[in-house]
Amino acid sequence: DRETRRVVITSLPDLPEARGQSGAVIYKDQLFVAGGYSGVESDTAEKNLWMLDLSKDVEVRQWSTLPPIPDRGTASPRLAIQDYGDGDALYLLDGVNHRNLEYNLLQRQWRLRRAPALPLGSSAFAVGTAHVFTLPALESNAETAQGNQSMAFLAYHTITDTWVRTETLVLPGRPHAVHWDADQIVITSVDGAGAVQVTRGSLPEVSSHFRPIDYGVLFIYFAVLIYMGHWFSKRENTTDDFFRGGKRVPGWAAGISIIGTKFSAVSFMSIPAKTFATNWNYFGMQVGILVAAVVVIRYFIPFFCNLDVTTAYEYLERRFNLLIRLIGSVKFILFEIFRMGILVLLPSIVLSVITGIDITLCILTIGVVSTIYTILGGIEAVIWTDVIQVFIMVGGTIFGIIYALVNVDAGTFASMGHAVDAGKTQVFDLDFTLTTATIWVLLLSLPAAANNYVSNQTIVQRFISTKDVKQAARSMGVTAILGPAILFLFYVMGTALFLFYQSNPARLNVAMQQPDEVLAWYIVRELPAGISGLLVGAVFAATMSSLDSALSSTSTVFVSDIYRRFKPTVPDHKALRLAKILTAALGILGTGSALLLVAMEIKSLFDEFMTIMGLLGGGLAGIFILGTMTKRTHSVGVLIGFLASIFVLYYTKIHTDLHFFLYGAVGMGACVVVGYISSLLIPVRQKSLDGMTIHTPGK
Repeated sequence: DRETRRVVITSLPDLPEARGQSGAVIYKDQLFVAGGYSGVESDTAEKNLWMLDLSKDVEVRQWSTLPPIPDRGTASPRLAIQDYGDGDALYLLDGVNHRNLEYNLLQRQWRLRRAPALPLGSSAFAVGTAHVFTLPALESNAETAQGNQSMAFLAYHTITDTWVRTETLVLPGRPHAVHWDADQIVITSVDGAGAVQVTRGSLPEVSSHFRPIDYGVLFIYFAVLIYMGHWFSKRENTTDDFFRGGKRVPGWAAGISIIGTKFSAVSFMSIPAKTFATNWNYFGMQVGILVAAVVVIRYFIPFFCNLDVTTAYEYLERRFNLLIRLIGSVKFILFEIFRMGILVLLPSIVLSVITGIDITLCILTIGVVSTIYTILGGIEAVIWTDVIQVFIMVGGTIFGIIYALVNVDAGTFASMGHAVDAGKTQVFDLDFTLTTATIWVLLLSLPAAANNYVSNQTIVQRFISTKDVKQAARSMGVTAILGPAILFLFYVMGTALFLFYQSNPARLNVAMQQPDEVLAWYIVRELPAGISGLLVGAVFAATMSSLDSALSSTSTVFVSDIYRRFKPTVPDHKALRLAKILTAALGILGTGSALLLVAMEIKSLFDEFMTIMGLLGGGLAGIFILGTMTKRTHSVGVLIGFLASIFVLYYTKIHTDLHFFLYGAVGMGACVVVGYISSLLIPVRQKSLDGMTIHTPGK
């Protein structure tokens, strides 16, 4: 008991059968016991794997029998629980038979993994995100075993299926090691005289590999962004210039900016990390972008362009009423305000850990630079800086892929063939389930693929910044073609990382605390000076391209949908000044919230809030679909449908195991079905539908 610092003994139910010299490990209130001998005089090792659920009341606890250890039994196995890339698994290190076995806790299946070159000894424990540490077996000579031993920990990486040796230690007698807290290892040993020695050590600290030339590249990059904001400021004389760039933006630039907005730094780091750990299953979602492109180009872009609106939510008032408009705009504003902090925080954590740059400095740099050029240049500066940032991100990714593949043991093509054989490039999962990212989940989620392109102001604002429908459609076409292509590079990057670290396992950070650190670790530790700075700049770029969009679109929605809506006679120059002041305030708020989250360590609570806010998106998309696709729907029915979607999504999340890819489709479907039926059942006088639906294009 850590609070009282006393040993507390609790009686548990007897094992199903008598065992001695078994292995045991606790994981999330579950006690696992494996192997051992059935009696004192028995020399036959057993195959049992038992589990006791410690979360249940004492009087109802019972041992469960799990699939037995394959082939043959084992005595004195060392057990550890670690993430294998797509979930947690139990690792059984069998020193007697020199085996390394993995038991998948979700699939309840065993598989044989690579054993180390040295005999396995005592102790096994998880370290970081994907390593299992163990000590090698001692020599059988009793005299040697009692004296000092020179030995090194053996570290097994569960994703690449590789072993490495750590720093050599000199330890007396027969040592036993345990993982203590986040970065501490405690080793106990007994020498020949019976004296106990306790040694505590720390995992190796990460030192900065960021060089002066890397800092120089970053400084030049930030200076260019601020200069671009200054250059565009000369053209921002009206709110139309600030919010819509005077409709001067070419379609191809708007399309690239949409890509930069959608691909935040979280995507830039997490997609390669996910592919490194698993496979390409999520890539199938890119089919949704193509479907969305057809729907958006055919139906929604003409609406927003022909209506000549500044925000997507202006349409909702024209079609329904002010309340529906405010629901859409307020939901968007709240979502973006709370999203800003996490957009800045997560990449800053990784950059700080890997580069050694203070996390506060990372947050302030991202927040200040993004806010300055957004205030100065408005949406034009945002779009054109996004274009530069996307090119840097793509160029850096291509260089990183090539550098990784030329530094693997086998040839490039042979290595990619090995990745295919290992299942690292599997795209479609054909299992008949809706709880994981199977092909069926992806297909069912396609109807909601247009969600962001319809109800998200950060995307719509790009469409309406072009001069006409043709240019707006071109922007969506660029997004539909280049978006999946860039994501394809991210997936290849993840596979390249897998091959690189499988060939060079000693270069991995054994103390890595977050899965998404793997790309940043590779960038800073492996790439040449200058290139590292450029790619770290790409991480900053991806962060800023999402933050600047949030700043610009949020100020646009507030000024257009709230301030000007209730003060329609306000002079344009006052509205422009308010937009710039609001952008500055939002920049301070987003940066400050990221700093607050660091200080208070409440990221998990924020993630839960973000999940709840995200569940509202499908309902909002349903409102737009009801408005544009149907003639019978009215404001009361839409409101009922939106509220129904919230309850349906809440029930889905709490009471089902449905994969989160389907949340958007469920929310949108609930809003559309309930909203349409309610509109049929409740008589309400309709507004004029001229130009408001695809069936009534107007004059």
